[in-house]
Amino acid sequence: MTTASPVRASAASPGAPYPGAEGPRGRRGRLPVPVGPLIGRDGEAVRVGAMVENGRLTTLTGPGGVGKTRLAVEAASRIEERFPGGVVLVDLAQVDCGGDSAPAVAAALGLRDDAQTADRDPVARVAAALAGERVLVLLDNCEHVIGGAAELAARLTAEAPEVRVLATSREPLGVPGERVRPVAPLGLLAPGAPPDAGALRRTGAGRLFAERAAAARPGWELTDANAAAVAAVCRRLDGIPLALELAATRVRAMSAGELAERLDDRFRVLSGGRRGVPERQRTLRAVIDWSWETLEADERALLRRLSVFRGGWTLEAAEAVCGDEAALLPALVDRSLVVAVDEGDGTRYRLLETVAAYAAERLAEAGEEKGIGVRHAVYYAGFAERADAGVRGPEQGVWLERLDREYANVKAAVGAAARTEDVEAALRMAVACAWFGAVRGRLGEVRALLEEALALLPGDRLDGPDRPDRPDDIAALSLEAETVHAAVTALGVAFDGEERSVDTALRERLARGRGHARLRRAEWFLTYAEWGMGDLEEGGRRAARVLEAARAAGDRWGTAAALVVDAWCAQIRGDLGRHRSAARESERLFRAEGDGWGVLQASDLLAQAAEIRGEYGEAERRLREGLEDAERLGLWGVVAARLSGLGRIAMLRGDLAGARRSLERARAIAVERGDEGGREFADAGLALVARREGRLDEAEERTRASIARNDHGQGDIGLAFIEAQLGYVAEQRGDAEAALDHQRRGLDRARVSGDPRAVALALEGMAGALSLAAGAEAVGEADLAGAADSEGEAETASAARKAAELLGEADAHRLWTGVPLPEAERFDVRRAEGRIRAALGEEDFEESRTRGRSRARSAAASPTCGGGGDLY
Repeated sequence: MTTASPVRASAASPGAPYPGAEGPRGRRGRLPVPVGPLIGRDGEAVRVGAMVENGRLTTLTGPGGVGKTRLAVEAASRIEERFPGGVVLVDLAQVDCGGDSAPAVAAALGLRDDAQTADRDPVARVAAALAGERVLVLLDNCEHVIGGAAELAARLTAEAPEVRVLATSREPLGVPGERVRPVAPLGLLAPGAPPDAGALRRTGAGRLFAERAAAARPGWELTDANAAAVAAVCRRLDGIPLALELAATRVRAMSAGELAERLDDRFRVLSGGRRGVPERQRTLRAVIDWSWETLEADERALLRRLSVFRGGWTLEAAEAVCGDEAALLPALVDRSLVVAVDEGDGTRYRLLETVAAYAAERLAEAGEEKGIGVRHAVYYAGFAERADAGVRGPEQGVWLERLDREYANVKAAVGAAARTEDVEAALRMAVACAWFGAVRGRLGEVRALLEEALALLPGDRLDGPDRPDRPDDIAALSLEAETVHAAVTALGVAFDGEERSVDTALRERLARGRGHARLRRAEWFLTYAEWGMGDLEEGGRRAARVLEAARAAGDRWGTAAALVVDAWCAQIRGDLGRHRSAARESERLFRAEGDGWGVLQASDLLAQAAEIRGEYGEAERRLREGLEDAERLGLWGVVAARLSGLGRIAMLRGDLAGARRSLERARAIAVERGDEGGREFADAGLALVARREGRLDEAEERTRASIARNDHGQGDIGLAFIEAQLGYVAEQRGDAEAALDHQRRGLDRARVSGDPRAVALALEGMAGALSLAAGAEAVGEADLAGAADSEGEAETASAARKAAELLGEADAHRLWTGVPLPEAERFDVRRAEGRIRAALGEEDFEESRTRGRSRARSAAASPTCGGGGDLY
């Protein structure tokens, strides 16, 4: 009698249809026990567990070191009890690249492997062994055996319906029914967020680094002092857990700040430091090597070429720079080497910083740095010029966002062009970004870009645009670059005496090249940027020439832009009719061009015109409409200005609380964006509100904060306003002498500016100071126990009459503009009038005021002559 072999006995077991398969035998497998808690992914582990329970195949994808295995093990351990057959972890990293994964699964399941099973299909053996059992199979590290792992997963889900498969891979398996969940790096601080220790501990990356660093060096703590350095390490390592763990061990030998400074050489700094883990996870380089080795030659070529991009790229850019290999971009996305993000108007791609650093090394090894750099520069030179045109048209918002995203690439391309001495490409890109920088308020960045490009020109470039040894297009381009550089410098209020001499030479060259369309617009840009500083009369003449040239050339955008400056000049001259008509024409032309920024500029001028006339409802309507448009376009400087304008309107309507809210919001936005002009405008409004509330110390502090900026920028109008406000603060405190001193200085500045409204404000301020002095003298005389001092009374009356005459002169200056001072703006004038009436009586007051008006009319044929003569 022959004894049945164990194999035959097993074959008779339920669920074992042929020899070599085994029936149910209790719980299989055992998960490794983690050495510490899962950091930063608690909620994600719950979601992955739910996906596993509700689907047949779930794949966690992501770059090397992102923590796919750790997350998979955590998720599996939380639902382990729901799988009576057990949870089986199969580490496929031990299988050779491209090898068969089924034997590793069979071994993990404990299936027999002898002569009787050798000729059986190993995948079928595994599927048969698991048929009818509720088992969770965790296939770890599938990327290098992706074909075999995919076949195994597909067969298991088809032939063993109770089995659930959870896979980890750097790319999806690509089989029917697969549910893919990308595993992102750990959370980082939001861009621009202050890096304090508390905020950093609330991020996954910061907490992981802190815990691992404390374990590596007992006593190490995350503090506010080292938080900025730790945040930089986390950001530069992309929040990749493996990289952070490697970096944390380095705090044994260096501070977090020293570590952050050395991450440019991350592969050397983060070499070694981990034992008891697979070789591929011991160094940062090994992690990326593992992925690199799985790529085909053309995929490697694409990956290394993509390292030339900064801050990401579009498919169009990849095709232009990387060539035909760009068609393989989806494959690199699938392999978690490239990150793809839907940006609304298309997909944007990027490399994690560590992958980019590795790929850049490979690019240098391949000898392709220069060639790919040239192709990158050529593409972005064309892109920048398309964007420069786009930001002036109906797709302005789209192109502003594109330039925001691509600015790092343009900057890198300028640098590459500089290294290859491609002067034309560098100048083209820098010039094309100048107007974008002005609209976006990124003046320092574009100024630096222009200076990098201009540094490539010969030192004698100021000799003229028509040098015979230089092509005309390069000559015009270099002149355009110098002009827009001067413009962005002026917008940054950085002119000093030395730069003014360069400016004179620049204008002489512009005069010789005014027929060139791009130079004509560059000249407008400079005129626009310098307006309000220096010689306003000369600025008005320049604005008139620019407008005339734009009209003659039929340049609709250029005409609309020149009308903005023309309207400013008209306002300064006191020609408020021209101010309004120029603004209306500008708005119409900008609307026809589809330029939202331009419409906002013109609309702001019209809001000012309405405010000057006391039409506060119209002013508010325009400001609110403009606010919505500015927010939509992301023009935060305009947003801050509109909020300040709305605050001023609220103040004039008597809503001081509402005015303060709007102005404080405007100030916060300006400070956050580094917009000094916006901060100054908001502070000026808050100072006005503070004076009306009686908060004189606050008013003085806010007003004084703007003196240096206006003085440096030669802003006579701004300084006249500042002196007037400081004078009113002194007057409200009862200090007549200080008030008069400030108002005199303000009047001098106002006369230089030629603005009749500024002159009127200073005259009104002087009237207030004199009326205060007269009132003080009258009070002093009343206290002399009835001893009448006729000489003192005469002096008091004389000062009061002078104050009334100054109010009359102020009236004349305002009447020259065609618009008297609205009642809501008479807060300061009413105080002066009350004191003067008390000192003189109504009849004497009106006679003196009329005398002042008459003297002002006879003293000057134009309002720019000021008023007051030599009396005060």
